[in-house]
Amino acid sequence: MSKMYSTANLSDKELKEQGNRLFSLHKYEDAANCYTKAIIKNPTQALYFTNRALCHLKLKRWESSCQDCRRALDIDPCSVKGHFFLGLALLESELYDEAVKHLQRGMFLSNNSN
Repeated sequence: MSKMYSTANLSDKELKEQGNRLFSLHKYEDAANCYTKAIIKNPTQALYFTNRALCHLKLKRWESSCQDCRRALDIDPCSVKGHFFLGLALLESELYDEAVKHLQRGMFLSNNSN
């Protein structure tokens, strides 16, 4: 990570925001590192895992993305992002039946929220 992105004394929320900024700059590896640090500080936030999973998707790391999505879904079984990103990673892994199941679940949850 470049020197301009010091993360030493940041809270988990600040690390997530830093990760979001890096992600928006297409710095997926650096963003994933910020989300990892946020997870270390607070491993109970499903969002941190789904954010890192999206970085893994962008970096074509299907298995890592699946692992993060599954951890997010352990924390929050109704995570739309968790199901959607897991479905995408499973599609890329050619695990179509399971992919469809998670994509459908994500769509169902999305349609029933708000």
